[in-house]
Amino acid sequence: MRWLRWAAVLGVTLAVVSAGAGSYLAMSVNHAVGPPPAWLKAETVRIARPSGAEIGGWFMPGQPHMGGVLLVHGIHGDRRFMVDRARVLQRAGYSALLIDLQAHGETRGDHVKFGHLESKDVEAASRVLRERLPDRPLAVVGVSLGGAAVLLAPGPLPFDAAVLEAVYPTIESAVKARLVERLGTPGGWLAPLLLGQLRPRLGIDAADLRPIDHVAAFNRPLLLLSGEHDPHPTAAEAREMLDQAAPPKSLHLFPAAAHDDLFDVDPDRWQRQVLPFLARHLPGGERRSPVSDACPASAIDDVPDLVNVVRQLRGRTPVWMVDDGGPWNGADRPHKTLWVVASPIRRLTITGRSLDGDGHVRFMRNGGTPTDRVELDDVSAASVRPGGSTPEQGRRYAFVTSHVMYPAAGCWRFLIDADGRSLEIVRQLD
Repeated sequence: MRWLRWAAVLGVTLAVVSAGAGSYLAMSVNHAVGPPPAWLKAETVRIARPSGAEIGGWFMPGQPHMGGVLLVHGIHGDRRFMVDRARVLQRAGYSALLIDLQAHGETRGDHVKFGHLESKDVEAASRVLRERLPDRPLAVVGVSLGGAAVLLAPGPLPFDAAVLEAVYPTIESAVKARLVERLGTPGGWLAPLLLGQLRPRLGIDAADLRPIDHVAAFNRPLLLLSGEHDPHPTAAEAREMLDQAAPPKSLHLFPAAAHDDLFDVDPDRWQRQVLPFLARHLPGGERRSPVSDACPASAIDDVPDLVNVVRQLRGRTPVWMVDDGGPWNGADRPHKTLWVVASPIRRLTITGRSLDGDGHVRFMRNGGTPTDRVELDDVSAASVRPGGSTPEQGRRYAFVTSHVMYPAAGCWRFLIDADGRSLEIVRQLD
């Protein structure tokens, strides 16, 4: 019977340790944050939440022609943890909104909810940033819990791009990895006990906390950053998150980092990754206003190699588009479009969205069902042979046909991922 007593003692010990670990991870860390640093030149803001409470934050204005970035901290942090990133963005001319997530800093909350309730803070803050910068492109930088909150947000967000750092794919993997990191192998035994506390303590289930299931729906240019030695997420999990995301997308692993603040580990590397990404997807210049600004349509490029086959190619090497040139005549009336792709590009993904609002185009290929993207694993296998083309041109270029359905006239941007290279083509549809 002695072994039964020891088993009982072990069970009680595991339950107590699990309860303690759960209390620590979910504990509220509310405290005064104070005024912003003087150099930030920011104002303190209070953002209304649906619950009636307020989100604490700082708004830092940037240059009049530049976009804005929402900065969202990690677990047990607050907006002060993002000021170094804000300094980099300030020097580049961007505006920034730094917030405290619920149960952190000056945003009240009973418990941390691992992105489930924090996602509503992201949604509310994004609306305020859009109100502050109505005609500018917007991005979000979310760290760990902050990145999970971005992906778990309940509604469409107004962001044109996102940088997500060290975001867990599922709460199951995150909890197990964190416990093993702290307690060794026995920590893995505690994970089911801790996860079992989610419903009675926080009113949520593990199924509510799976950012990887939401990353494809984000459908905006995405840069994932993670530590190569991070146990949660591991490098393999970060790559799995990348695989699930819609293009254009990229992943950069910080070679010296575990689950650390990546900016603190290597600020130069962070800037080399993030600033070019933002420059590419938040171009210097205001979001187009249909009444005041011209559409920044891509130039026509008559490729000498193809003058006997197609003309009026819009874009630049290695991908161009050629369409019927007709006016918009209805959301369900497709425009015949040819995509010309230079060798040796093999994989191609194309999405399209409005620069005047939040609309997205749909694509049809070969009479199939309309989809939100063209996605080809082998461009050459999908290529057709235009009339008048030579075998040599067939080897040097792929010609992919599609029909594009625009929900409205206006200015449209096509985002293209060609073997991991991000491109864009903009056209005006009258």
